[in-house]
Amino acid sequence: MNRARDDERLSPEDTAWTERIRKTFRPEPLDATRASAFDAQLQERLERRTRRPWAWAALATASATALAWAALPGAPSPVELRGAPDAATLAWEQEVIFGEELSDPLSVEDGDLLPDDYLALANAFDF
Repeated sequence: MNRARDDERLSPEDTAWTERIRKTFRPEPLDATRASAFDAQLQERLERRTRRPWAWAALATASATALAWAALPGAPSPVELRGAPDAATLAWEQEVIFGEELSDPLSVEDGDLLPDDYLALANAFDF
């Protein structure tokens, strides 16, 4: 950001307000000993970050290995795939959803289960 261009867009009241904020929150100037201690700590922190490039390489290698392992044929799937539900499961679902047990849940007439709005749509698509 360019301070001169930003100040041109501000009204005089806004400029005075930003200057007041800038003066209020301006940090105290550091004396020589505190400045040198700050610079030393900053330099140490910057050097410490460059000493561990192997960490990113290890993370990338571990991620690639996990993806390759999961893609192998015969690897266990995180999602259990099941077939169609049996008649007992369908009867239980029907009882829970509609509050009644049906003798054959798959042979129910649409008019018995659907409101009129949905029945018109079901008849349009022959469900």
